[in-house]
Amino acid sequence: MTRDMSHDEASESLAAAALDALSADEQAAVLAHAAGCPRCGPELDALRQALAALGNSTPPPSAPASPDVEQRLKRIRMRLLARAQADRAPIETALMMNAAPSATASRARRSNVAPWFALAAAVVIAALILNQQRSTSAALTQAKEKAAAATAALDTAQAKIAQDQREIKDLTGPTTSVVNLSTAGAAEATAMMFWDKTNNSWAFYAHHMPPAPPGQTYQIWLITPNAKISAGTFTPAPDSSVEVHATYALPHDALRGVAVSQEPAGGAPQPTGHILIIGSTGQK
Repeated sequence: MTRDMSHDEASESLAAAALDALSADEQAAVLAHAAGCPRCGPELDALRQALAALGNSTPPPSAPASPDVEQRLKRIRMRLLARAQADRAPIETALMMNAAPSATASRARRSNVAPWFALAAAVVIAALILNQQRSTSAALTQAKEKAAAATAALDTAQAKIAQDQREIKDLTGPTTSVVNLSTAGAAEATAMMFWDKTNNSWAFYAHHMPPAPPGQTYQIWLITPNAKISAGTFTPAPDSSVEVHATYALPHDALRGVAVSQEPAGGAPQPTGHILIIGSTGQK
């Protein structure tokens, strides 16, 4: 039979009841009182909900693995119950020697045990709050890393757009000459050379260029009446596209044409291999 418990007695034991840390008869008495008490009932529910919410916190992946929350609660309850029973034993012995437990003795027993129940709630809640803070901190760190990565990607995209805009301006400026190139061996390849005479910059673009044979590379030549000047070597990208930039000062009326030859790896001082692409400026 469940014994009656006063409001004050039940109120003192709510934290322990939320942790299931009371003995069976005391737990039943507190629950019976809380079921009909407009103050203790909601308070007990709030304690249980708070513990359940905190118990759902997940430690961050980078933190050391922690035991399951329920197992931690169980171990804490067992230790605290053992300590509480040890503290309670002298009083219970004295009570057994009397005909009936007095209200004073009952209150003494509860006052002796209550601090351990309060400590149980404090320890568990503090541990779970720390666990939640670690999880929140890890989530915040991850969000900051993603934001930093997004900012870096945006900066890179903006820099590329600015570069493309400068190139478009240079390629379409009034001092830029364009040499259209035709293929001599790579039938599908298309290429153009842009020469900005203001800053002596050269830009070569090609598409559908096949890979060079092993041990070979492609080399660009600026053809003048007196020389064939190397403008650099290149290897087509995986999508068969080519983009080469160079700087070389040349008299404005000196360029006669542009060619691309196949040379030994590292290039050659003068063209020696097969000419794949060639174009003329029309000047003589």
